[in-house]
Amino acid sequence: ALSERLAAFGVYARVVNAVPAGSTAVIFLGGIVQVDSVDEAVAVNTAAFEAARTVGRSQNGGGLFVTVQDTGGRFGLTDFADTNAWLSGLAALTRTATQEWPSVSCKAIDLERSDRTADGLAQALADELLHGGPELEVGLTADGGRYTLRSESVPVTVERPSVDANDLIVVSGGARGVTASTVIALAADTGASFALLSRTALTP
Repeated sequence: ALSERLAAFGVYARVVNAVPAGSTAVIFLGGIVQVDSVDEAVAVNTAAFEAARTVGRSQNGGGLFVTVQDTGGRFGLTDFADTNAWLSGLAALTRTATQEWPSVSCKAIDLERSDRTADGLAQALADELLHGGPELEVGLTADGGRYTLRSESVPVTVERPSVDANDLIVVSGGARGVTASTVIALAADTGASFALLSRTALTP
């Protein structure tokens, strides 16, 4: 239903179970499926991560990565099915992607399914993708509402961590992108040593 609406505007999209290698544009719809258990929701997050990795390997000066989830249309700030809370990782994945791939257009959409038909959901998504604003995170509720999240800087007092050059910190999640930037800053600040758990081979 979504691909038909996009095609009407000259945007070709096809439905696949796994993102083909070399793809530079992905709209991940796994987050609006019915999930009946935490395991099913976690599997959706895993599939989204694999889709993101494919785009990450292929992005070269452009691309598109969009995740769609159903956490009530307001990113969990209103009541919704408890199990769906586990789908919130999709928006977090998209926020990370936009930091690591500045040349890729990223968007996280929280689309409230409610009792809407596939056609109704597709129309709401197509309207946002084709005519929506530039916001990174957009919530679309079943009553037609459109909500965006705004980050605000709040001054906080944080005690200096009790980490020094005698400490060894285990870091999981890889040695590139956001993780690498964080480790480098922490190493410069504390002088600590780090053990990196990653599937990426170290290069000199």
